[in-house]
Amino acid sequence: MLASTILKTHTEKNQVTAFSANTKMAVRWVRLTLGGGIDIQRDKTFFEFSEIIGHGRQEQVPLMTAFTGKWKGRGVLLELKQEGVQVSCYDRTGDLTGTVGGNLLHTTGKSRSGKIPSIFVLTVVEDGEIIGVRSTNGAPFRLYA
Repeated sequence: MLASTILKTHTEKNQVTAFSANTKMAVRWVRLTLGGGIDIQRDKTFFEFSEIIGHGRQEQVPLMTAFTGKWKGRGVLLELKQEGVQVSCYDRTGDLTGTVGGNLLHTTGKSRSGKIPSIFVLTVVEDGEIIGVRSTNGAPFRLYA
C-alpha cells in the first residue's frame, strides 16, 4: 500500500485533503479504494470527487543515439545525422532540424519549394526501421514509416 488516509466531508467548497505516501516506491499505476461511507442525512445529496494529484518524478528515458542513417520506403527517402541531442535531416523535398528527447525525435522543417512547414515525431524501433507521425502545413498528423 502506497498511502492511506481517512477522508471527511468538507464544510466549504474548494477544500482539499492532502496526505503523504507511507513509502517511497516506483509505481506505474495507482488504484484508489474507497471504503466505509458518509452518513447521508437527506435525499438528493450531492457528492463530488474531482481528482487525485500525485507528486514525484518520472524516470528518465535513456537518450537514443540511433537517429543517424538512411531510410527508404514508399514515398520516403530520409537521411538523418545525429550529434548528441541535435539532429539534422534531409528528405526528398525539404530540410529538417530537431532534437532528441529520450527515444523520440521532434523535428520541424520546410519544403524547398513553397516553404511549406512540416512537423515530425519519430522513433527508431528494434528492427532499425523509423516510424512516427508527420503533419504538413498544419494538417492532422499521419503515420510516417
